[in-house]
Amino acid sequence: MLRKIARENAFLLIFEKVCKCDETVEEIFLKATNERELESDDYVKQVFFGVFQQYNELEQTLEIHYQKWNKSRISPVSKSILLLAAYEMIYMTDIP
Repeated sequence: MLRKIARENAFLLIFEKVCKCDETVEEIFLKATNERELESDDYVKQVFFGVFQQYNELEQTLEIHYQKWNKSRISPVSKSILLLAAYEMIYMTDIP
């Protein structure tokens, strides 16, 4: 799978979890891959599960940079993109 497509799929999963706080990451992943037939590879799994394993640390890191913004004003789309990008920059050493 191309990295671009894998990143889009990871974003969709992260966005879904950000919007559906009552479901676990495992439930969201299984529904997406089984019912909606979302393509998944090692990158998608690593990023999606990794974002929510490191969620508190990522939130703290991002909050430092929310200058004059309250985190409640960040849209779910923007928050999902920021979480994905921050996770890649901090934890994925294979991405330059």
